[in-house]
Amino acid sequence: MQKINLLFALILLVFASKAQTRLGLRAGLNFANMSPKIGAAFGSDVKVGFHIGGAVNVGLGDKMFFQPTLLLSSKGSKSSSFIGTATINPLYLELPLNLLYKITDIEGVGVNFLLGPYVAAGIGGNIKHKSGGGSITEPIKWGQHNTDDIRPIDYGINIGAGIEYNNIQLNLQYGIGIANIDPRGNTNSSYVYRNSTFALALGYFFGGK
Repeated sequence: MQKINLLFALILLVFASKAQTRLGLRAGLNFANMSPKIGAAFGSDVKVGFHIGGAVNVGLGDKMFFQPTLLLSSKGSKSSSFIGTATINPLYLELPLNLLYKITDIEGVGVNFLLGPYVAAGIGGNIKHKSGGGSITEPIKWGQHNTDDIRPIDYGINIGAGIEYNNIQLNLQYGIGIANIDPRGNTNSSYVYRNSTFALALGYFFGGK
């Protein structure tokens, strides 16, 4: 987590003096899943979460922008069986590093395409088990061992599109997890789970365009 904060601070310092740099805020909804590989032991369903944080928008030309963002992001999944349901609610500190390309501008509304990597560190969250006899909520055990719940480091690729009007951006993106976040994969190749997240994000950037 400290490394992610340090990297974001370094990016902010590097671009802070640039004339085309703007600071902003971002928040939105995550439609998250922990997607198993084919043949995995259990499947999962979509869970609604959130993300919120700060962003930097750096102009690299008339149509290209670099947009690092530091987010508090809730992901996870739901699963069910004959004995009940389990809801996994991991909380990440996430650093997306997206490039935005303005495809066109229609009557003052910009249409953007975005692509870039992300890295995230697990910082909290819980797992809720529910059955006919009641429910139990336990904190997530982050770690690399078979007895842990989730590996603490996630990384992947974001791809998406959005629109921009004045200082407001609205993006729809898909986060494709590359890391296997299931620590049981150390000893059993059937346990391969990756974060898969559709995100709807609203951003506001201060200053002129």
